[in-house]
Amino acid sequence: MSKDNKKIIRVELEYDNKEVHRLTGKEAEKWLEAANCQAVFNSVHGIQFPKLDWEILKKGE
Repeated sequence: MSKDNKKIIRVELEYDNKEVHRLTGKEAEKWLEAANCQAVFNSVHGIQFPKLDWEILKKGE
């Protein structure tokens, strides 16, 4: 993801049992902050954080 002041609005996890878990707004921002903190923690302690291959789509695709 580029660093051009994007604001996260939604995070979704879809499971094989058809459930979708969704965070929006402030909760999505808290999730992103927690993930960023974990990445920093791992880096400081020499633990490799996985590089994730995100599927990037424009809304409506």
